[in-house]
Amino acid sequence: KKKKKKKKKKKKKKESRNFGILSKKRSIYAESRSLAVADYTWIVQNTEHSDEEWMLNIAVERKQIKDFESSIIDGRLRDQGLRMINSGIEKRIFLIEGDTNNLYHDPSRVKRYQQVVANLQVQKNAKHSFLVVRTLTGESGCDWLIDMTKLLHMSLTKYPQTAFSMRFEQFQQNKKLQQFPPRLSFIRLLLTVNHVTPPIAFAMARKFPTLRHLYDAWDACNGDIAEEKMLIHKNVSVSALDMLANTYAQDPKLDHHLKLFVHDNVATYVSHVPIGRDISEKIWTAFRRR
Repeated sequence: KKKKKKKKKKKKKKESRNFGILSKKRSIYAESRSLAVADYTWIVQNTEHSDEEWMLNIAVERKQIKDFESSIIDGRLRDQGLRMINSGIEKRIFLIEGDTNNLYHDPSRVKRYQQVVANLQVQKNAKHSFLVVRTLTGESGCDWLIDMTKLLHMSLTKYPQTAFSMRFEQFQQNKKLQQFPPRLSFIRLLLTVNHVTPPIAFAMARKFPTLRHLYDAWDACNGDIAEEKMLIHKNVSVSALDMLANTYAQDPKLDHHLKLFVHDNVATYVSHVPIGRDISEKIWTAFRRR
């Protein structure tokens, strides 16, 4: 009997996201350090005094698209954005790697991703906006970083004094693990859920100060999914005054005096209204769904 030759399976080459490896191949010097804020930045050293280091006015937070979506849900994206804004760096970039068409089959998730990206790029205060760079693969993300390094090097030869923002030691004083009060962290986490407004988030935090308190309440339902979904609707109510004030304050058609009238008189008619069933279920889906 003829022995059948086993076909050797070709191993797929893993896509390289390691910037250090690819940068060496292209003669770009990269050093690994623990940064106070962001994943990548560029430093200029004094040739005579190597301890003297200056930051260029640019920082990059690099994320794969799945991690980017997770950071929206758990609130990390908001925290990272705030730390970058408070760092003193003016040119802040989110580098997102991955193709949404291949990863997401849920239109609502695509819509949320697109909305967050748009919000990052367009802010009421232009100083709080970000540049969002999207690439299809991790390797092309590395290519972008390498090209940016070359571009910055060229710009420094023409404008050697204009690109610096601060000393590196000053930049490192920013605490990466900035501590926030638990209640505030929970409020910010709730605001990542679609249709959860600040009045709803504050009302939630009054009843459940942290996510742990909310989980304990869900656990007390003894596995009754329907009861868990309606828990917030049954236990948390929002001041109608807060709800309408929040709505009308953002309405440009109402003048200042009419807004004050609404704010002062609405409490006469309705005291509190329960959080809607749909919002209650959305919060359960965001944090509890098994």
